[in-house]
Amino acid sequence: MTEIVRTRLRPPRPVAARIARPRAAAAFAEAADVPLVCVEADAGYGKTTLVDAVTTGAHRAWYALTPADRDPHTFLAHLTAAVTITQDDAGDPESLSGSWSALLDRALDRIDEWAAAGGTYIVLDDYHVVHGSPVDAVVGRLVDVLPTRVQIVATSRTHLDPESWGGRNARYDAVRVIDRGLLAFDDDETVAYFHSRFGVSLPPPVVEVLVEETEGWPIALSLIGRRLHRGHHCAEELLAALPAGRDAAFDFLGNQVFAEQPLDVQRFLLDVSVLSPLTPEACAAVAGTTMEVAARTLRGIAAAGLFCAETDAGSYRMHHLFRHFLISQIDPARRRELHAAAARHHRAGGEYERAATHALASQQPEAAARDVAVISGQLLASGRHLTLLALTDDLGPALDEHPALLVARSHAVRLSSRFDEAIDLARRAAQLIDPEAGEDLGEALRAELAVHLDTVHPARAEEVLEHLTAVGPHGHDLLAPRIENEINRGRLAHAARLLERAGDVHTAALRPRLLVRQGRLLEARSLLERFTDDHSRIPMAHRESSALLAWMHALLGHADRAAEHARVGIGLGRDLRSPLLTCVSTGRLGLALVTGSGPTDVRQAHQHLLASLELAERLGVDRFRAEPLMGLTVLADRMGRPEDTLRFGIDAVEILASAGDRYLEAMARLAIGAALASRHDPTARTWLKEARELAHECGDALVPLLCDQWLASLDLAEGDRAAFAARAQDVLTRTVHLNLTDIWLTPGWLGITDEAVRRAWLDAAWAERCAAAHAAYLQDKISPPADGTTTHPSPPAQSVLRVTTLGGFAVDRGGVTLTAESFGRRKAIEILLLLCASERHSQSRSELQDKLWPELSREKASVRFRVALHALHHVLEPERAPREPTRFVRTSADRIWLDPHSVTIDADEFRVHADQLLASAECDPAEGQKVLGAYQQPFLHDYPAIEWAIPVRDELAVRFTELTLATAELLLETGDHTAAIAACRRLLAHDPFVEPAYEVVAAARLAAGDSAGAHRAFRECERLFEEELDIRPTWTLNASGVHSLRHVR
Repeated sequence: MTEIVRTRLRPPRPVAARIARPRAAAAFAEAADVPLVCVEADAGYGKTTLVDAVTTGAHRAWYALTPADRDPHTFLAHLTAAVTITQDDAGDPESLSGSWSALLDRALDRIDEWAAAGGTYIVLDDYHVVHGSPVDAVVGRLVDVLPTRVQIVATSRTHLDPESWGGRNARYDAVRVIDRGLLAFDDDETVAYFHSRFGVSLPPPVVEVLVEETEGWPIALSLIGRRLHRGHHCAEELLAALPAGRDAAFDFLGNQVFAEQPLDVQRFLLDVSVLSPLTPEACAAVAGTTMEVAARTLRGIAAAGLFCAETDAGSYRMHHLFRHFLISQIDPARRRELHAAAARHHRAGGEYERAATHALASQQPEAAARDVAVISGQLLASGRHLTLLALTDDLGPALDEHPALLVARSHAVRLSSRFDEAIDLARRAAQLIDPEAGEDLGEALRAELAVHLDTVHPARAEEVLEHLTAVGPHGHDLLAPRIENEINRGRLAHAARLLERAGDVHTAALRPRLLVRQGRLLEARSLLERFTDDHSRIPMAHRESSALLAWMHALLGHADRAAEHARVGIGLGRDLRSPLLTCVSTGRLGLALVTGSGPTDVRQAHQHLLASLELAERLGVDRFRAEPLMGLTVLADRMGRPEDTLRFGIDAVEILASAGDRYLEAMARLAIGAALASRHDPTARTWLKEARELAHECGDALVPLLCDQWLASLDLAEGDRAAFAARAQDVLTRTVHLNLTDIWLTPGWLGITDEAVRRAWLDAAWAERCAAAHAAYLQDKISPPADGTTTHPSPPAQSVLRVTTLGGFAVDRGGVTLTAESFGRRKAIEILLLLCASERHSQSRSELQDKLWPELSREKASVRFRVALHALHHVLEPERAPREPTRFVRTSADRIWLDPHSVTIDADEFRVHADQLLASAECDPAEGQKVLGAYQQPFLHDYPAIEWAIPVRDELAVRFTELTLATAELLLETGDHTAAIAACRRLLAHDPFVEPAYEVVAAARLAAGDSAGAHRAFRECERLFEEELDIRPTWTLNASGVHSLRHVR
């Protein structure tokens, strides 16, 4: 259970007289319609004071964050308490336990109730202390589902990047930033502040210099005002003594203010500066005084304005800068004594987390280890493994004095995907545990077992299970891990029997995985999606559901749904800081895209599979290399590298055999067989039969069905009609029995993806009267041929070569994607690139040779040219017979060119469509956006060093700029401000010096009523041009924020 610190849920006590800050308040008012406002500036800019002032009078929830709140459990428990109307419910232990996703669900319910009762602002004060933690994901989801009238206000000393939070609405247009420029005092605000707060009046020239020297830093002005009020200096003297730099200036001024205090107050301030928050009890314990004296001193300090504010009755918060200044004045030995005293105080009160933090600061790791050991089980049970990691990171050898703490840390690092470290910790604990002294060796073994279950290594998990059984009777406690490991081993029948015996408690978590491995995909999908839909507001509640759904949909050929679930898994992996989930989901996104038909799908599938492979290698878990290797096995042929089929496939088979995962080993063998069978390689039969037998032994139905589908296809290709008929009857019957018609209609990455082959298969089955009715049904369901005249496969149309140059170089050859690696010889690909960049895609032989081999003689260059050209022809037309005319790259005695009827280049299409739109009287913005979408990257951007590509790159970039600006202006005229901004931001990402793009952004912001956003656009342009070009922009905004552009394109 998470303890609620209620002092952090109350706004600061109001100051005697608030200072008006009209510029910042106006910016806040303009942001009333956005869900998230970020107030960002360094310490000392009055962020909290401003937010308190503008939200006073509204129904608000206040939450002052500390580093402990980086744990999502702690954050959500406090947030729930902050918005809970009935405080009796806020602290209910049941409501604060469970997974942090369940806490989010409860928090959202409480926010809805709070909003219905008039709640308006949720203030997250000092958000910078949790930014970059899983709490970002929580806030991203909160922003997505906030009631319309509710606004989150976050204060931070650092810049917050909402786009990294992962929410759908945590984007540029859903956020308003009130930054240092608005929080710093200008001349008028400084005059008002000095007069109302200190009764000091200064002449305008002095104020102007004062603001310039301090950069309007409110806390520095406060210190100066205090000194002037006491009459110690004139303003000029203070300014002359003020050192450069904000921190140095504060130290100078803070020291002067500190030195004015009585000695007893100075000693008290120094002693209690190690505490946060400041309570009379803790201050008395650390400062060595009575609680009454501590309470009186705290009240006096707050009343004197010594950067100490009361946050609740009897509890205070010291300003960060002043606290930092005080701590820097304490001798290190004395600082350790103070932290030790604080640790003793919190330990006596049962506050072991705070006690451990102070014990570490006092360089007493043994004491800190004892404190953490008390609460380690509670932290793990409540899901706060990140807090446990932070508390144990610096314990060093003291960890070894507490085997149970080693076990707890093993679980924490495992949850962070640090598997080798988790095993080492578990084994260290096992060595230190003394069973004869009554210590339980089973807990250390369970920690190691959890690693092997997470990494799906059933062989190692089985060894640990046997050891656990040997060291003592665990009975029902081992049933769940044993069932999971039996599923992982491929002993599905035994797992099913154990699952029935286990009862409902384990069914929800384990049954879907069992169904998947039994080939009962539709049942598993229905179960998982029903479960997920019931918790749609908290998708992170099912960390593995998204990855499992991606796997199932990819097997069934539902590419879009598989990719959607995989991307959810990738997002959850990022949110939960789980590299393991990211690795698995990235690989399954690659498998989803393998089923796509376009060159982009193939290229992206290849990229995601390689990325997953790299993540698995970085994790050091060989087992997770297997899935991307299987995908690469199937993809090798389509990438123009058939020789990689066996290399990738055998690697996957060996990994899975070593891990003891017989089910996935069967699938890896199927992947090899499917890849070989797709090109009619007779050795495919061996792999398919081995896969079928192994899957049968496991109890799976899907892999044997796919194997027989492929084997029947081979029978048909080889003319063995009798063998085909026998097998086809069985395959179609099982298709009906298992309700897996998807393998015909939308085949997955292991199925027959070639529609012509599937049609021929079903035609033959119908002709042989093999389940003829079902064969005819499937024929009707498969999309008909283009001419609609026959259900028999038509001969393939003459292939066309399509070259992609505006999104990463690639070539699509009749459905096969060729990347740079496919060409082998570098000069072969350079011939093709040079032709793509040439006028009319033609070059003379001599001109081409001079460009590609300038260092060689004409004779040697000619030989090199012929070798490279031959290699290019072989890659582009591998089936071309010797001396047969070439189709794509044509040659004559003195020229070489790309055939215009057989080769298309995306850059040509972009150029034509862009010119048409720019030449038309009215450019359709929808058409403009469509054409701009084809320009993903500059021309051949992955070959920046090739000089002869630069003129084309520049020419197309100009078209892209002109079309973007024309389209953005039309979008602006039609009132689509968001789309206009997005188009210009995309252009600026390519070229940040396109000045008219900033103008359109500012105009769109103004038209949308966002004058602060317009000013940000101008400042961004102004800063860039002055810093990089040493010039001023040729447009401006006037002081009132009214749009006054000199010219808009």
